[in-house]
Amino acid sequence: SDPGRIDPTNRVLRQQYFEEIQKEAASDVPNTLLYETKFCYTCHIERPLRSKHCRVCGHCIDQMDHHCVFIANCVGKTNWKWFFLFLVFLVSGAAVYVIVILCYFVFISFNYLLFVYLLVLAAVLASSSSLLFYQAWLAAHDLLTNEHMNWPRYAHMMDERRRFFNPFDRGLFRNLLRRFCGESVAESGDGDAQPLV
Repeated sequence: SDPGRIDPTNRVLRQQYFEEIQKEAASDVPNTLLYETKFCYTCHIERPLRSKHCRVCGHCIDQMDHHCVFIANCVGKTNWKWFFLFLVFLVSGAAVYVIVILCYFVFISFNYLLFVYLLVLAAVLASSSSLLFYQAWLAAHDLLTNEHMNWPRYAHMMDERRRFFNPFDRGLFRNLLRRFCGESVAESGDGDAQPLV
């Protein structure tokens, strides 16, 4: 699905981005760097904060989390929840298969080929569950993988002493609402940016 490509020809979408930036600029978030846009020299557009140009896809992606080789697409603003759901089903399916194979070993008989398959499934389960928990942790703090991994590159991700600071964190409930339901649902109520320890 579309990860949130920023179409350079869509003037309405670009206007919505700039209105969103101006609306957030009027809020009580202390860091004024949040509202700067950057120019993409590849796409020749101004792109909003948290967007990034993907060298693999060749597009600027709004709230780019990462480019995923398993789905052969970027994970961004519009498809992150579907990627998260994909991880939930992948972990659940791998766990069920591991349990079924273990039950086969206990109640029927041991099989070497099935044992090799179990080892592969255990590796898939371990890696995919760690990715699922990492994505859940990022969602709980309203962070993107790109921001978390590359925070020293972004001035808006540092406090006055150049330490990590998350200006997007509005508390667990509002962060999860924003990530799963969208910006407009999570905007009700007050919240201040909190440093992430």
